[in-house]
Amino acid sequence: MTNNKRFDSVGKSIAFMAIMAAINVIFVLLTTFVPFLLFVLVFILPLSCTLVVLMCPKKYFIIYAFATIGLCLIVTIYNISDTLFYIIPSIITGFVFAVCVEQRVNYAISIILASFVQFGLSYASLPLIKLITQVDLLKTIEEAFKITQMDYLEVFEFLAVFLVSFVQEVISYLVIRYGLQKLNYRIEDDKNSVLLLIAGLLINLFCATLFVTIKWSIFAVFLFTSLYFGVFLILWIAFLRCKYNYFILGGLTIIAVFLFALIYNQFGKQASLLVIIGYLFSILIIAFINNWLVKTK
Repeated sequence: MTNNKRFDSVGKSIAFMAIMAAINVIFVLLTTFVPFLLFVLVFILPLSCTLVVLMCPKKYFIIYAFATIGLCLIVTIYNISDTLFYIIPSIITGFVFAVCVEQRVNYAISIILASFVQFGLSYASLPLIKLITQVDLLKTIEEAFKITQMDYLEVFEFLAVFLVSFVQEVISYLVIRYGLQKLNYRIEDDKNSVLLLIAGLLINLFCATLFVTIKWSIFAVFLFTSLYFGVFLILWIAFLRCKYNYFILGGLTIIAVFLFALIYNQFGKQASLLVIIGYLFSILIIAFINNWLVKTK
């Protein structure tokens, strides 16, 4: 990121942080009367925290963080679970994502990294919420949406929390990249991004394979992130405009679809998901070979 415009003075920084904190607190307060606004807040909070880090010197962020958490605790004193589950994880995640942007970490990696931070912190807060309020937050949400008898409920919950975290970071990225051009913020593309994507896919495939027989819900999260990296690599391969790649990708996709349907009918849905892992691993190998060929030209 280059040509940044920051509020370097203390006065401007404090004013900007006060505005961001006020927006967050107002939304938290409004959720008391309109609970649906909580779903809007969870997407705004990480973005506001990211903007504070990008626009103000990082040494002032601690002031913003404590002010926001303190004010939110005051307005949600009757139900601090909202602050513990939504506010605090979002503030930390916003800081992590902003640092990734400043350090020019590849945007695909930044989004996933911040998503995992948000996901982990949200789940880590659940025991604390239960200890303080005697409320099982996930069970309360299950009862509210009437999904207590749902098949693979734990898998659904894990994916739902992770997807919310993922969407939060995608929104932050889109606003920073395309919405702040007047402030001269630009996210520079990393020349080694393909290798990072390959490494990201490899790590997530390894984790997915590791958890497939241990914890089905965690496997589902890593399978989703593997698909995320796989899509980026497929697009990169396609943009190389090599006809051989088109034939290979097309053939692999047809074979994967056929095997998925066959194994699904014969062995069930869980076994069929292993076909997706095999397909993504094939994409990884193709991307690695193409990257090597591009480098050697």
